[in-house]
Amino acid sequence: MWTSLLRAVGPRRLARGLVGGLVLTSLAGLLGLTVLLGAIAGSSASSESMAPASCVVIPTPDPATAASAPPRTSARWSAEQLGNARIIAQRGQAAKAGANGVIVALMTAMQESSLRNLPRGDRDSAGLFQQRPSAGWGTREQILDPVKASDAYYGVADHTHNPGLTDIQGWQRLPLGVLAQAVQRSAYPTLYNRWEPDARAMAQWLLSGATGTLDCTGANNPAQVSGSWAHPLAPAPYALVSPFGMRLDPVTGAWSMHRGQDFAVPIGTPDRAACDGVIDRVDPADANGGGMQTDLDCGGGIVIKYMHQSAFSVRVGNTVRAGQVIGHTGTTGHSTGPHLHFQININGQATDPVTFMRQRGIRF
Repeated sequence: MWTSLLRAVGPRRLARGLVGGLVLTSLAGLLGLTVLLGAIAGSSASSESMAPASCVVIPTPDPATAASAPPRTSARWSAEQLGNARIIAQRGQAAKAGANGVIVALMTAMQESSLRNLPRGDRDSAGLFQQRPSAGWGTREQILDPVKASDAYYGVADHTHNPGLTDIQGWQRLPLGVLAQAVQRSAYPTLYNRWEPDARAMAQWLLSGATGTLDCTGANNPAQVSGSWAHPLAPAPYALVSPFGMRLDPVTGAWSMHRGQDFAVPIGTPDRAACDGVIDRVDPADANGGGMQTDLDCGGGIVIKYMHQSAFSVRVGNTVRAGQVIGHTGTTGHSTGPHLHFQININGQATDPVTFMRQRGIRF
């Protein structure tokens, strides 16, 4: 029986299929874990998000597809991000993963790398999907190849036996966020869901055959300023990395609460006031590992913390307006690379910055 089966499907596909079956068997446990970690991290399965960058996709439908082409999407992406998304969509079509398969892959890459081919991440993670050589996803060079990484994600690559999307038994019937987690096996399984609206819009545009242009002026960008609130970095490009919630601390290696949202950016990127308020603290060496840190008091018990800075642009007592530059990002304190740790405390208790800012018209 085994000889016949090997001849029929091949040893590589059989091995991945067996692992995929084990993954399906564990889905009940996965769903329970998703609920538990969602409660811990305070994330919402229905939350929306917006990709970072100051470019907006303006589709120009081909006359032959004008009736089915999507309207202008609200997501903002750089040319680099769109190029990577197009590769993911093309490889999904080649893998016969269907529209939903492409949506799941885009959701995953949006969460893991913000659609950037990152050279490094947590531990040995790299690439669009933050795949790890030590976890069997291929060599570092293969993982940093967008085509090979996408093929591995979809389950059609020859360089890895890890089960990809199409190896998961019954994958067409699974909720999209659950399917993303079944492939990735992330410590933050609920966070893929936040990207579904953007991934659907992008997949529809990419798969429709429509052409388009990029508007990179940054003008009238609703993700940058909304009333008395503003994006802490826009229009500068960035990558969302370590989110709010429980994680393995990259410095100490201990399982602990991460009280902010991290943005990977080059050293010296301007940090901007996220609210109209008063500078409450300018600390050159935070005792808790925040490095150079600025605290902005927005009133009503809301204090925003900017950690790991490289320079200050304000002093204690200064009144600032939303969008004003108050400092520059760095990698001071307990940090493994240049980034902004953006933390929002309400009456001393940290809250998820993504949800908080979205409720005020600012999307990351």
